[in-house]
Amino acid sequence: MRVIGLLSAVLFLLGFRGTPCYVPDPVASRVWIEGRSTVNRFTCAATRVEGVGEVEAGRAVQARLVVPVRAFDCGKQAMNRDLQEALQADRFPEIRFKLSEVAVLEAPAADSARLEVVGALTIAGTTRTVRFAAAGQLLASGRARLVGSLPLKLTDFNVKPPTALLGLIRVHDQITVHFDLVVQPVAWRPCAVAAADSLNQP
Repeated sequence: MRVIGLLSAVLFLLGFRGTPCYVPDPVASRVWIEGRSTVNRFTCAATRVEGVGEVEAGRAVQARLVVPVRAFDCGKQAMNRDLQEALQADRFPEIRFKLSEVAVLEAPAADSARLEVVGALTIAGTTRTVRFAAAGQLLASGRARLVGSLPLKLTDFNVKPPTALLGLIRVHDQITVHFDLVVQPVAWRPCAVAAADSLNQP
C-alpha cells in the first residue's frame, strides 16, 4: 500500500501532541515545478497532492510524499506529454520523497520554525538524498503548514531534459520544485485507514 505525506516532524517540532495521523488538505496544498527553456520560462503545477503521516509518542515515525507524474499540468498538452515522456511516467508513475531527518534552524515564535529537511527523493526510478530549508507553522484547528523549495538538476536523476522542434527548443537542466503543504489531523482512525482514504480521493 502506498503511504504519502510530510510534516509529521513539523507537527512534533512545533509542539503538536494531538491526533497521531494527519492528511494534506487537497484544496490548500500545492506542489509545482518551475524551469526555463531556451525560449521561455514554464510552470507545471500538480493537480493532486495526496498524503498521510504518523506521529507516535510525540515523535515522527512516518513521513512520505508522493506526487503522480501525470498530475502535473504545464498549461499545454504538448508540454505535459514531453514532461511525462522525460520522467518515464509509464514505468515510474510517481515522484516520491521519504523524510530521513529534520532539524530546527530557528524558532522565531512558538508556532513557527525554520527547518532543515533531509530525505530521499525518487524521480524516474532514481533516488538521491536531498537537503533543503523549509518554513513550518501551526495553524488553527490543529492544522500545520510547510512551505519551501528545492533546486535540482534533472540529469542528477538520469532524466534527459525535454526538447522540441528537432532540438531547437531545449529545457534547461536546472529546475526548482516548490511546495506549500497544509495538513490536517485525522481523529480516531488508524493511519492506515487515513492513507487509504487519501489515496482514494477523486
